[in-house]
Amino acid sequence: MRSDLLSTAKSPLFGRIYMRDYKEETLPRVKRSAMSKTNLLLILIFTSILSCGKTNQEEVDDALFHARQLLTGGRCAEALEAIAKIPPQPRNADYLKISASGHACIGGYSTPTFFLTDISKVSASQTAFLGSLATFSTSNMTSNASEDYLSLKTAINILLLGGGISTSSYSNRTAALGSLDNNNLSVFALYMILVELGKFMNYYGNANDTTGVKGGGSGLNECYMDYTDATAQAGIALQGGDSCDVFNEGGAELNASRTRQCEGIVLFNNFIDIINNVTFSGSNSGSLGSLSTNVTSPCTPGATFNAETCNVKTFSECVDDTTNINNVQIERFYGIIFENMHI
Repeated sequence: MRSDLLSTAKSPLFGRIYMRDYKEETLPRVKRSAMSKTNLLLILIFTSILSCGKTNQEEVDDALFHARQLLTGGRCAEALEAIAKIPPQPRNADYLKISASGHACIGGYSTPTFFLTDISKVSASQTAFLGSLATFSTSNMTSNASEDYLSLKTAINILLLGGGISTSSYSNRTAALGSLDNNNLSVFALYMILVELGKFMNYYGNANDTTGVKGGGSGLNECYMDYTDATAQAGIALQGGDSCDVFNEGGAELNASRTRQCEGIVLFNNFIDIINNVTFSGSNSGSLGSLSTNVTSPCTPGATFNAETCNVKTFSECVDDTTNINNVQIERFYGIIFENMHI
């Protein structure tokens, strides 16, 4: 064969290349080497593009799934650590429920326990309602710094301010989260509020663990707090506030702390707000459906109460608004509502 005729050789990258003679072979080899490096780089870049990291939503979904598994296994703190790795999701109902569940779990809360052990104890009677909560299996509290109580308070606040709102109300959460998500989260919040009210009534009302009777516990107080306001005193006497018949027999801890006083007011007002708006369905209601009919709030804006006291459902607002929610208003709230709904 003539040496000046085109000869061919195979290239692993480009198929066939053409050479006029062997003297020129070194040039194509250099080119092949350069081409190999170029193609390798392109392949690596292409592979990197195809195998890029998870999207933000995938990371959120994975974190929530992992946290849910941890909660199922009772690993409360680890579940909170799992969702701490993603940005807060204030409008994500799953995130809110898992976050609240993690703190409630640390606080010893259990929905199965609530339904299987305690819900049957709830009285729909206006005067026995609060006392019945004090008999829950989870109500006995020996310190106002109880981790169970404080953790459950955190869980409740997560749900009450869900959607990124700053003022708690059922209507505000609906606007932020939508009707269905808010309804479901509010039902969950209601369960925890009832448990937390049980702790509050048991401890500050010095209740008997078995009967729930106010003043029947191991403490000395027979009233929630001391009363100097004449309207509060008259309200207790008129309704027959049971053990609270001397108005300086309140508990020292509640007397001394506006923060603690506001905890009770905000819990109760949110309870009323939720039962008047939530829709129960099947298995998530138990005997709670009748509460909105049988248990009402005596707090109506007018001569006795102002609107701020009756409507405050955000803890920080209650603590900060010392002008409208003053000591007189707080005494009336506890005297007319708590003393007479916890006999």
